Parts: sequence; structure tokens; C-alpha cells
Amino acid sequence: MSLWHSLVKLFTISPQSAPVLAKPETTRLTQAVADSTPARKSEVSPAIAALPFGASVTQRPLVDTQLQVAGFEFRLNEKIVARLHDTRNNPARISYYSALLTAARLNAQQGRISLVGLPADLLEREFITDRIDPGLWLIIYSSHEPSELACTALHRLREHRVLVGWQADCLEQFMNPHLPMDFVAFKHEKGNLPDLINCRQLWHKRYPKLIGLATDLSNIEQIETAVQGVFELATGAFVAAPSNQDYIRPLTPAAGRLCQILNAIMNGAEHAEIVEQLKLDLKISYQLLCHINSASVGLKYPVDSLNDALYLLGRNQFYQWLSMMLARSATARPASRALQEISLGRARFLEGLAQATGAASPELLFSLGIFSLLHLLLNTSVDQALQPLRLSPNLSAALYGIGPWAIYLQLVIAWEHNDGELVAKLTEQVGLTPEKVADLAAMSIIWARQAMDSAK
Repeated sequence: MSLWHSLVKLFTISPQSAPVLAKPETTRLTQAVADSTPARKSEVSPAIAALPFGASVTQRPLVDTQLQVAGFEFRLNEKIVARLHDTRNNPARISYYSALLTAARLNAQQGRISLVGLPADLLEREFITDRIDPGLWLIIYSSHEPSELACTALHRLREHRVLVGWQADCLEQFMNPHLPMDFVAFKHEKGNLPDLINCRQLWHKRYPKLIGLATDLSNIEQIETAVQGVFELATGAFVAAPSNQDYIRPLTPAAGRLCQILNAIMNGAEHAEIVEQLKLDLKISYQLLCHINSASVGLKYPVDSLNDALYLLGRNQFYQWLSMMLARSATARPASRALQEISLGRARFLEGLAQATGAASPELLFSLGIFSLLHLLLNTSVDQALQPLRLSPNLSAALYGIGPWAIYLQLVIAWEHNDGELVAKLTEQVGLTPEKVADLAAMSIIWARQAMDSAK
């Protein structure tokens, strides 16, 4: 019996022994998503590349109470918003928000929450309301009570499965029980998280059916606390809390084994030596054979030996696959699954940038994306996360902001942080157009979702 068939037999669960999962209880959030989600299309064009203002739109992951990525918040760059604030009749303002809605629509077609902020006065324009598709979640911004025309537009949109929300601080100024409302957004300013939680609890007592959304949280710990407490959704910066940046946590055995094989490749180990190391871990061996025989690899004939699998993949692609497995093995914190998807998206984004610019070894830039978030995945400090890995000089240098690959990581992080000026500067330096970068970012998010779904 081949190794492949032995491993399949070992890891296949019979129907009699398979665990029975309880059906999750329907919540306000799950019901709202079900009611608002449009029928999922089989293909989604990236299309952001065709938008004249596509590079001004960035996405922030929304984490739900299951501590997974439920969707994305779509934002314009803050400096652009400030510049357009007092120009109600400026055609550029309409174009920017139209691009924002188009980007969000593409995500909604994937069956995910798409959260967009709109000034209330734009609801008076049919050009904008015609671009608000079923399934979108709208946060309405207004310093005064919206006009009758805007409220009429909101009521009409809700009839077409658009969810409407308001910033809590805006509602306090003009509380109107007749305003259409499905959720309330609580923006985290410079105050502490307990204040935001108290505010949410007060609102919940008054309006228990409204969904609570926390935005602009400072770090991953705050995001986890929010959705494990009184909020149904949360978004913010996916960085470590300052108090946890020196925290030391030992590697799990699975992560340790993956690091050993990664190091063997980086140290130039012989093919036979890597195969022997693989044989010491049946689970990794099984996962590798599943991968090499999957439709995504597209081989004509089945492969049932580790030796052949390594030859067919090649060292760089095998290194890339192992780094992906390292991300998936990280379960050291509540939001591990959300972080796994985010790290895969960043990795794919980096790989796409490398391919678009002709950089050498794009597979290793994929690994760079994984390693740049490894400390969050493992819930430890940066140095502690990287210490078990013997990285190549370019990989190691890029993680500390130097070397030829650093510019790619800086570009991706600037994109994630919505730093428009830095994105424009770095995009020009790597020789790409802003529309191309926006296209790569959008496609990386779609790919990461598909990769997580395929791993279930």
C-alpha cells in the first residue's frame, strides 16, 4: 500500500465517527446578513482596475462574533474626505464615492458584508443611490438631521435589502424615531475601550434589536475584546497592543515542525533529507499530497509519493506552501482564523506585486507576507516569532524595513493603513499604476477567502 493511500486511510473520518455539530443559534447579525446578502455570482470581475479613483479606496476587515472575517469596511483616504467635505457640488466628490460603492459592490457579490460610509446629502442624488446595490451596509454621516429627500431614499433602499446605520454620536444630536435604522456604529476615538463598551450597553438597553458595530479600534486585542463582549462586528488596526509586543509564547509542536522544514530548505538541505523530515510528520505529509493532487495544481496524473511531490512543486513553491501551513497552524489567540485570512491576503498581494514588477522569487514574497504577521498569529513578540526561522537575507531584511524587498512590504502596509500619499509614492517607485495596485489588492482578498474556504 502506498504512503498516499495509508495516509488517506489514517486521516479519513468515517460517517459513524464524525462529530455532530450543533446548529448555531440565529443572532441579529446572522439574520441581518441573510436578509441583505444578494445571490452570489459565480464570477466577479476585479473591475477596480477600471475605476479612475480605485486606488483611493481601501478595505478593512470586519470581524464578527465567530472571530472570523465577515466582510470589509470600504473607505476613502481621510485626506481626500477632508478635501471634499465642503464641496457638495464638486463632480470629483461624486466620482470618488461612486468608486467607493463600486468597490463595495464587488465584495457584496462574494456574499460578504460590505460596509460603506456616505454623507447624508449624497442620498439626494439619484446618480449615487442608483449605485447602492442590495446587500450593502451604509453608515450615514451627518451633522444635522437628514433632509426629507434623503430619508425617503433610505426607506426605499431598505426595501431593497440595504442595511442602514448611523454613527452613535450623530444620532445623539438629532434622535428621530422615524429614521431608518438597522445598526449603530461606535467610533473609537482617543478614549479607552471600556468607555465605548459602556456606550454600546446604554444603546442596547434603549434599542435592543440594533446591531452594534465598533470601528477604528487601535489593535487586535481591542477587536477581540469588542466582539467577545457587546459588539456584533468590529474593525480597526490589525497590530499588537503595545503591552503585548514583548510577550513570549512557546511554539506549538506543529508550528515547530514546520519551522524545522522551512529552515532545512533555506539552509540548502538535500532533497532526500527534506523528504525524510516530512516523513516524521504524517499530517504535513498528508496535507502535501492532498495539495499536489488538488485541482488548483492541475496535474494530469495522481501523485502518491512525497519524493515526486517535492520534485513537481520545486523548492520555492514548497517553501511558499509550508509558510501557508504555518499560518494555518497558528491558533494561539481568539481571532486566529481572521488573522489567517488577513495574512494570506497580504501574502498574495505581495506575490502579485512581485510578479507585476518582474521581481525575482515571487513565491518568497508570498512567504514574506505570512512572516510579517506571524507574531500576531502566534500571539508573541516579533523577535520571538522569527527566532525559530532561519530566513534568507532578503526576507529577514524586508521584515525590518531594509533591503530590496522592503519597498513591497511598505507598499502593502501603507495600503492597509489607508496612507494615500505613501501609497502613491511607493507605487511610482516600483513602476506600477495606482489602478494596477488596486486591482492586485482586490484580487488578493478574493483569493484569501477562497483559500480559507478550501481549507475547511
